[in-house]
Amino acid sequence: MNFRLLKKPFFLVLFMTLPALVLFKFSGQSLVALLGVFALSLSGVSYLFKWDKYILFALVSTLFFSVDLPILGGSNLAIPAEPLAVVLAGSSIVALILDKAWREKLSSLLSIKILLLFALVFLVTSFYSSIPKVSYKYISVWITYTLTGLSVFRLLHYKEIDLDGVLKILAICLLVLGLFSIYNLLPYGFNLGAAGIMAKPFFKDHTVFSATVSMFSPLLIFWPMKGSKAECNFYKAIGVFLIFIVLISSSRAAWLSLIASFSVYAVILFKVKRVYLIGTAIVSLVLVFSLKNEITNAFMVNPYQSSNAVSSLEDQALSVANVSSDPSNMERLNRWKSAWRMFTSKPVLGYGPGTYQFQYFPFQRDEDMTYISVTSPFLNKQGRGGSAHSEYLLLLSESGVFSFVLWLVFLGWVAISTKKRLGTDGLVESNKKQVAVFLGLFTYVIHALFNNFMNVAVFGIAFWILVFVLIHLISLMANNES
Repeated sequence: MNFRLLKKPFFLVLFMTLPALVLFKFSGQSLVALLGVFALSLSGVSYLFKWDKYILFALVSTLFFSVDLPILGGSNLAIPAEPLAVVLAGSSIVALILDKAWREKLSSLLSIKILLLFALVFLVTSFYSSIPKVSYKYISVWITYTLTGLSVFRLLHYKEIDLDGVLKILAICLLVLGLFSIYNLLPYGFNLGAAGIMAKPFFKDHTVFSATVSMFSPLLIFWPMKGSKAECNFYKAIGVFLIFIVLISSSRAAWLSLIASFSVYAVILFKVKRVYLIGTAIVSLVLVFSLKNEITNAFMVNPYQSSNAVSSLEDQALSVANVSSDPSNMERLNRWKSAWRMFTSKPVLGYGPGTYQFQYFPFQRDEDMTYISVTSPFLNKQGRGGSAHSEYLLLLSESGVFSFVLWLVFLGWVAISTKKRLGTDGLVESNKKQVAVFLGLFTYVIHALFNNFMNVAVFGIAFWILVFVLIHLISLMANNES
């Protein structure tokens, strides 16, 4: 076997002896520092021995079955997903240091430049954070998940892994998880009020679960899987099965995200011209403006509530427009308004990444608060915690306007690059993979209007893996590679 370590014996010795030296010098003084050094050393050995692909397979096989366990006092770690992600993230750092060709490849990509600038803004806002320790922890988690995705990009670039193989593992895991969630709901007769326990202990919240599942549903349905026709249809069937899982998850944001994603697919499939889309948007805006009084009245007198334990699917869907008595909707509005007030208070740098849940309380108004509103970060009850309930407003309140704009620029790059690959031919065999991944990610572009899960281990790792898979596919298309 052609080991990279044979060419770099110095680095092998360094990665193997560094933990021992640190342990000898600082043992008992900083457990976190020791764990960090050991993780980086293991990452270095993994990179040199080319173990990264095996760690990735272990990660994707256990990602959806990881359990949060307490470590180091008040912190939790998703076991085994996060330790595996830390090793892959460290390997990304080692690769950036040792692999000049890889650095040159990344430096040539516009998407990487945008993400680097976004990360720089994140770091700057952390330095000026209202609670620096919280921000440093938050951004370290964010960087870990991002670098994990970057490791997948590197392994794909060097053809050390097969993308179809990775997706097949994820699909089987999601099938098992979906069947497990059905098993959990069976004793309750699929009552939507029991949705909160459907994926426990692996997912604490059914909304995170539904966001994760909905992201993979269109991906599996539209991905041109290699293999026999029966095998391809099997994985497409898993994607359809995941739609059913989302339906019984009682997550209205996930329902909406799937509707939006499949609508975009219809536009792509039927090559709907831009002029028709713009015309439809204009007509819709005119109708909304002309019927604003009737629409307002409909919102205010809507009797349907999502919190009703005996609500049907129809009731749950109709409750989306209830902003007068539905506590979930009203509390979401309260969080949005609080986030906006925080942004207007510190529009440039924000209050610091990860600080919203500690800082939004003074920005609440009595007229906006509900019986599920929270007044202290330490008195949260199950179902009453959470954050800004919007990824976009969270960015504005915590990291200011520049991070928000850069994130929109990155999302715009994703959309424009996908549109460019479609060209005038529309959906063809050469761009089906890119479109499938784009539709999967697009579900969270919509879902992020109503929730924020980027710092949840299972979702965050899966999201960034798909982001870098898309970047890889776009770079291949740009180089006219198969």
